[in-house]
Amino acid sequence: MIAGRDWIRGILLTGLLVCLCVKGWAHSASTTFLHLTEADGRLSARLELPLRDVDEVLGLDADDDGRLTWGELRHRSGDVERWVASNWGVTAGGHPVEFQSAALQVTQHADEGYVVLHFTAVAPERAVPLRLGYQILGREDPDHRCLVRWSPAGVSDDRARIPLVLVPGRGDLELTRSESGPAGWGGFLREGVHHIWTGYDHLLFLLVLLLPGVLRQTSDGWEAVPTFRESAVAVLKVVTAFTVAHSITLALAALEMVRLPSRWVESAIAASILIAAVGNLVPTGAGGASGGARRRWSAWKLAFVFGLIHGFGFAGVLGELGLRRGDVAGPLLGFNAGVELGQLAVVAVFLPLAFWGRTTRAYRQWVLPAGSVLIAVMAGGWLVDRAFGLGFMPI
Repeated sequence: MIAGRDWIRGILLTGLLVCLCVKGWAHSASTTFLHLTEADGRLSARLELPLRDVDEVLGLDADDDGRLTWGELRHRSGDVERWVASNWGVTAGGHPVEFQSAALQVTQHADEGYVVLHFTAVAPERAVPLRLGYQILGREDPDHRCLVRWSPAGVSDDRARIPLVLVPGRGDLELTRSESGPAGWGGFLREGVHHIWTGYDHLLFLLVLLLPGVLRQTSDGWEAVPTFRESAVAVLKVVTAFTVAHSITLALAALEMVRLPSRWVESAIAASILIAAVGNLVPTGAGGASGGARRRWSAWKLAFVFGLIHGFGFAGVLGELGLRRGDVAGPLLGFNAGVELGQLAVVAVFLPLAFWGRTTRAYRQWVLPAGSVLIAVMAGGWLVDRAFGLGFMPI
């Protein structure tokens, strides 16, 4: 009976890891960029949308060969403009602002193609409040986000280009036209939480380091850590090392002090997950408590070293806004705080469950190795896909 309960615990914990891997495989979150400027009596908008998402909605690839050409996009430009116009807009005092559109362009963000649409309109009087409505891709992708860079007229340089995060389905966004407006800190706090919860590569890296946190390695193999406090300390070391490391590189990248190619960063993130997962499957040598100490020391050092790489991945969200150094402090602090809150929430759920199942043979012989293998397979797929740009993995 006891053995049966042990295996039930093991199945539940392994099922959680399987769900995360399946979700990671299926994840296809997209990001659009909206640069909205008020100057010289006019409102100007530059909207950038992922080509893959526009193609999925409108079926732009006429010959269905998997390659969207400029000719195919230009041929359907009217359909693209009408679809976009019906799913976003600005109102002034409750009345729609009439935008005029210009010719389409294409650009790239993080090695992905984007279609660019330009809109202009006469700016309403300064006293009239503006609200931004946005529903693009809200039905197709529940994780979709629009990063908004808003530059109101007459605002001093240190307050210009206010960054905001827009989520379809959460109502219109007020565009403040004065110095006293909010800088979007709360939006980036929420975005940080959202990013760690839907950034399954970062999440799986954290989990693969936490899996052995409730165990220690001895000459006879894995054994359960006797107290919750000991497990919590081991996990805290890992999370703290990861936090410190990615905070350093997130700041360096957001402030444009260090730049790395996005393909290199994303490939290195996948490699970090693979190495950490394989590390759980390869004995490190042991010998009583000292072996366990060496194991935990390696885990937090691994978290720190690879956390430096993950920080560059986090920075992509802020970097795409093109913010100046004077603009980035608020979004940087808010986003980083959100990432930390998201991580703590993951630990708060995972650690009690893992500690509950740590004494079972199922955890030592099934959850830890099987979970690590699943994550290693996922990471291997990401590594090959990202390194060679094959595009067979959703993220």
